[in-house]
Amino acid sequence: MLGEENLERSALRDWGWDVMSGGQQKALNETLVSKMKPGISYVIDGLRHPMDLETLSTHTDQPFYLLYIEASPTIRWQRVKGRDGFRTWEEFKSADCHPIEGNLRLLKERAYKILPNEGALEALHLTLDETVKEVKGLVQR
Repeated sequence: MLGEENLERSALRDWGWDVMSGGQQKALNETLVSKMKPGISYVIDGLRHPMDLETLSTHTDQPFYLLYIEASPTIRWQRVKGRDGFRTWEEFKSADCHPIEGNLRLLKERAYKILPNEGALEALHLTLDETVKEVKGLVQR
């Protein structure tokens, strides 16, 4: 049986899949881009489709840098069990194998940088800080 939080996440995964498989992803992306103000930097979390990357790479006034944050399934399971509604490894793996997650490998291949997230949160923060400084330097050139 799924916990309440897991049901919400499951519903979001299903909704995301319905948007993508129903041909509405492009319109959703264009709505997002239309709300972005020129000259402001944005961080966008949760890209799942190459179309997301294409839209953000070609329809904004600033360069777009995709950062792919990666942790093994075992590490991710240890971090989410109990707090995100996943009570069993099977529930977690089922969510991890949902079709909405199917294009992540393609995004990883096109990422500006792949950031490991296997250790402490502080280590990820340091890596992110360094990467943001690097990207800011590229943008200012």
